[in-house]
Amino acid sequence: VVNQRIAVSVFKTGHSQYVAGTNRVSNHYSGQAVDIYAVDGVDVSVSAEAARAVAEQSLGSAPPLRPDEFGSPWPDLERHPGAFSDSAHAHHLHAGWRANP
Repeated sequence: VVNQRIAVSVFKTGHSQYVAGTNRVSNHYSGQAVDIYAVDGVDVSVSAEAARAVAEQSLGSAPPLRPDEFGSPWPDLERHPGAFSDSAHAHHLHAGWRANP
């Protein structure tokens, strides 16, 4: 188990209702997503080892802890279900969960 301090930039407040460029309601809007901009005092980037460890642990965890969607700076993590990487997520981790049925 990795024990690290995370800095959250967006949980719910301040996020638009829709995912940028779409008509899909954001999981942030309903309080089901979080954006992490730093881990152990180091900003998230492709070279941030602690952030990479958080990403790998999150994606390797079992449901319901494993996010349904996970954005990061690392394209190789896209092998995990729900993981994605794009320019909008080059400097933060995004973890989101679908609503419980």
